[in-house]
Amino acid sequence: MDKELQQVFQSYLIGRVKPLSQNKNTDVILNKKKQTMMMAHLPLENLISIKQVMNAGQAGLAALFQGNIIDAEQAYITANQVIKTSQLNDESFLVIKDNFNAAKGYFDYRQRNYESARVNLHLSLEACMALINKYGYDFLEGRPIHLACNLVKIEACAGNHEKAIKIACYLICKMKGNYNSSVCQDLKLLEPVQHLSFADQDFLFTQVFEEVAKLLANLSNEESNQLVTLAANFIEDSNLSPNQKIGREYSWFQNKKKLVKGKIREFLEVSSYFLAEGRHTSKLLWHATVLDVLRICQDIDSEISIKLQKQIIEDFYKYNYLPNILKA
Repeated sequence: MDKELQQVFQSYLIGRVKPLSQNKNTDVILNKKKQTMMMAHLPLENLISIKQVMNAGQAGLAALFQGNIIDAEQAYITANQVIKTSQLNDESFLVIKDNFNAAKGYFDYRQRNYESARVNLHLSLEACMALINKYGYDFLEGRPIHLACNLVKIEACAGNHEKAIKIACYLICKMKGNYNSSVCQDLKLLEPVQHLSFADQDFLFTQVFEEVAKLLANLSNEESNQLVTLAANFIEDSNLSPNQKIGREYSWFQNKKKLVKGKIREFLEVSSYFLAEGRHTSKLLWHATVLDVLRICQDIDSEISIKLQKQIIEDFYKYNYLPNILKA
């Protein structure tokens, strides 16, 4: 197997220095569109209340990132007081729910209060879909996917691994327009927006697959293999193919299946091509592949295996963005 490891090593060295692709700052674009829509639709007093709630929510997240939990909680109390005392019309209330409950859900997630995080994300998801369906906020069509992807994260951290995988597969099926997959019969998260198009938002595919990669990396081989097999059944049931604009993500998953089936040489051969292409916009899938290669090397006592392990472990410290679960 040294031949395959040597090729992987060369590909790794090539891929790691290739520049990252720049992701579009879609948040800025969406915020501008939302501001324009609200200015056209909502009364001034509602706009003022929305601004107050948003400012409190942002202050809460800022305090959270600084580790100041008391100030963060106080910010959310302030936001709730504004909501209770304001005379909001239905659309204004939905705008607040969409944003504020998502922010509160993230706060709960960071506090490991997963039940509350789940509830808040569902409230945000419902509000977002209502804005799309009732008030014409079509530019938010990708946001339900983003919010539901956060549910994958929450379920994974809460230990509900099978549910997390099912939600991820559900999102993949929905984004490809397949509503007949068996997993779509079990979950109804996005049913109200099932006919929306997700054109030009392929980054959402990457986001979902990267949550899957992080989940699998954090599990034992046995449980990881079981979930890959489960996911394969759902994804293949949805009739996806690598020609449907998700080539890199789909290739990563197909290669993961080779590893689960014990086809180590084939896995390394495909990984060599994958790693040589660089991180691009799917950097966590690239690193997840590197981690799988490292784990294979740990069972091989050879000069090239030891050399590759050493290089990978040294490089882990260079990637500040890399989650700990994707490090050795």
